[in-house]
Amino acid sequence: MGSIADKIYGQTGQVMSLIFTFTLKFEITGGILLIYHSIHETLTKLQQEQLERLRHWLTATEDRISQLAAVSQPESLTAASQMLEDHQSLQRDLETQQEHVNALSNMVVIVDESVSDSKQL
Repeated sequence: MGSIADKIYGQTGQVMSLIFTFTLKFEITGGILLIYHSIHETLTKLQQEQLERLRHWLTATEDRISQLAAVSQPESLTAASQMLEDHQSLQRDLETQQEHVNALSNMVVIVDESVSDSKQL
């Protein structure tokens, strides 16, 4: 049978092993949280940049549509052809932008519950 010192040493070793395991798990968890936070900040920044580009594009497109609407009925075949080309160009641009809008709407949004609603997008 082992002495009391051997038993205490064995229990101390087990406690130290548990403390080491807990510390390691805590450090890994902290590292994961730092990575998560970094990814969250990057995604938020990218999403805000994409939304800002979309806002600028929408403003420019609204101006473009207003200009197209302000044009009176064409009086010649050349003017009608130009008007048709302008509208077709707008249609192509809208279709192209739709792909970007779809990509933005499919973006994964990570909600940080620690952030108040007023700070969320």
